[in-house]
Amino acid sequence: MKIFLSNDIPNKAIVYYTLQLIAFNKAEKFVYVTERNGCNISVGIGLENTIYLSEKFFQHLKEKKTDSKFHLNSSGRIVLPNSTSTDYLSTIFYYVNCVQEYFATEHDQHERYISANAAQAKFGIKQNFVQLLIDEFCETVNELKYLKNKKRPSGFLLTHDIDFVYKSKNEDGMFALKNRRWAAIPKLLFNHYVGTPDWLNMHKIVAIEKRFDFTSNFFWLVKKDKQNSDYRFDSLDIQKQLQIIARSGGTNNLHKAIGNTSFDEELKWFTEKPDANRYHFLKFKVNDFKRIEEAEIKIDTSLGFSDKFGFRNSYGLPFMPFDIEENRVLNFIEVPLNIMDRTFFNLRQTPEFSFSQVEHWMKENTNDCIFTINWHNNFFSELTYAGYEKFYIKMLEYFKANNMKCYTMKDLKEEFLQPDFFTMPEHLSAEC
Repeated sequence: MKIFLSNDIPNKAIVYYTLQLIAFNKAEKFVYVTERNGCNISVGIGLENTIYLSEKFFQHLKEKKTDSKFHLNSSGRIVLPNSTSTDYLSTIFYYVNCVQEYFATEHDQHERYISANAAQAKFGIKQNFVQLLIDEFCETVNELKYLKNKKRPSGFLLTHDIDFVYKSKNEDGMFALKNRRWAAIPKLLFNHYVGTPDWLNMHKIVAIEKRFDFTSNFFWLVKKDKQNSDYRFDSLDIQKQLQIIARSGGTNNLHKAIGNTSFDEELKWFTEKPDANRYHFLKFKVNDFKRIEEAEIKIDTSLGFSDKFGFRNSYGLPFMPFDIEENRVLNFIEVPLNIMDRTFFNLRQTPEFSFSQVEHWMKENTNDCIFTINWHNNFFSELTYAGYEKFYIKMLEYFKANNMKCYTMKDLKEEFLQPDFFTMPEHLSAEC
């Protein structure tokens, strides 16, 4: 498939990246030519092109107008000028790269982007909307119709944030007191004071996953203070847990702390540099993604809303982010976070009801997704968080029953980390 990018495109790098995202999604290879003659598809602003674009979209980006009110119509799409037709390339790019979050002026108490302000709050967070747009795009462009039905089976990634280990004595203890679970209190106290607190349970988590032949990935805080962890990362007890995880085939990764420490300062605590990161409390801005690249971390999995489950960027697959400030693809992959235990706990739903919601959602997304699960170690407690261990096991049973692939960090890097594929060649970079 030969594609010509017209010189009237205000930002060729964005258009190239988005076309490559579609090609990658459909396991296809596009060839880009420098002459219109002989091409199969031409892309540009003018109506003479096979695919034409909204110049207004690029103008708004230049003016740093990124809020959805400047871009999306009542159906959540960017449309072509003087038309109701969808500008597919601009809309896909806008959602995948969380463009709405750049230059946002409102944030929550943790300085996070507010989910209620997101386009997903209006148009739906449960739908893999970008995949729908990609499929529609391939159906709309005659030359690409052969791609419309190409799918990949959905898989999953298991992760665990380790925030607290020793807090079980207080939190589970208070729960036991309030609920008159008197018999549980001596055991909690004994375990705490002999150095085996109930939430120091990574071996238990590994054993559960081993029953299904799955492995998982743990994210550790190296900073101990009121905002971060209650454990010393370099303590013998914690290091033993890291060894258990490594021997199981799992990975130990960075849970970037809240505060002023840099990635480099925190990464030095690890004997072997981690491949992956997740921000503690999901406290980050998309503008921070450059810091991940600078630290040479290859995988981040922070892109999820703490109060909603689904697709924060309306896309089901990992992707290499495009930085709209530096106008280039960043050299790591973002694996969006979809499902987190505390989301449901804070909604005060029963674990059984929450699982039924998740199962229904997964059944609606059997293709073109990698479901990323975050289950904290404390949610394997049968006191404060009773029922959440069973919730987790039910998800594992669902994955096993449906023969879904358990992705490893190595799998993700090999499949999705393709900087050469997404970086525009110099011979295409001529601007008008």
